Amino acid sequence: MLKTKATSIISAILILVGTVYLPIGIHEVNANEINVDEDEFGMIIPKNNTNLMMPEAQVLFEVSSTDNLKEYQIRFNANYTIFNPNETTTTLVGAPFVHWASFDFNNFRVLANGTEIEYEIMTIEYYEDSPWYEYLSDPIERDVYVSNLTFVSNTSTTLHYSFDYKLFWKVGNIVYGLAFLHYDIGTARAWSGNITETVTIAAYGQQPTTLRCTGRNETDWYEIEPTIKEVENGFKYSWSWKNERIEEDRITCHFPFYQRRISPLNQFIIGVTLGSAAFLACIVFIIIKVIKIRKGKKM
Repeated sequence: MLKTKATSIISAILILVGTVYLPIGIHEVNANEINVDEDEFGMIIPKNNTNLMMPEAQVLFEVSSTDNLKEYQIRFNANYTIFNPNETTTTLVGAPFVHWASFDFNNFRVLANGTEIEYEIMTIEYYEDSPWYEYLSDPIERDVYVSNLTFVSNTSTTLHYSFDYKLFWKVGNIVYGLAFLHYDIGTARAWSGNITETVTIAAYGQQPTTLRCTGRNETDWYEIEPTIKEVENGFKYSWSWKNERIEEDRITCHFPFYQRRISPLNQFIIGVTLGSAAFLACIVFIIIKVIKIRKGKKM
């Protein structure tokens, strides 16, 4: 009889906890927490088929996270060396990026041999007749920062591209759970000859959950592992090619965003409720023990 009463009391406490906790938990869980923010970057490409060569490239992404993982600050710096072994020629050169209108994209600069040059923004469609179709890895529109450049015969030109960019965990009503950073290295095949290139992702603070450099041979997809170097407050992940043709297509990096499932107020309510329930359960347990001891003495 005593056990039955105790069980009933404890059950009532659990039902009370469930009544308080479940509506809070269901209300606060983000239904769209698996949304992915994908951001595409790519190596520069000549619009026309030319005999221009890119013998060397150095690309650096510096990714810094806030403590609460609600924002990633990206700084991009890249140097591309273009060599013209033929007659002097003029052609459009484009840096293929995503649409920047709805994102925080700042301080974009293009320099040729240290001198800042003008550029225009072209939006390209991913269709078969597009001049860049075979070099871009995803079927999406791209904003391409295009400059009209003259390359002097038997001369090297160093092109420098840089910008600052932020990834936010929430844009409008959309909450992101992951950020995907893509860099199309296969665009190097748009240039003539071999290339010596290093692509580095320096992550400070939060480290990426996934890093891939992928390509496809005659039968299957494959991956290349990065070289990893520890630095202050982070790591550098690098892929390098030395005087060769880059057969791989892209580098992909995944970063997690912070997902707050329960508000601070509801966390407090749940904590108080669970603590009170545990306290009441202990009191019930002690009372039962005391009653049992007294009954034992009377007998």
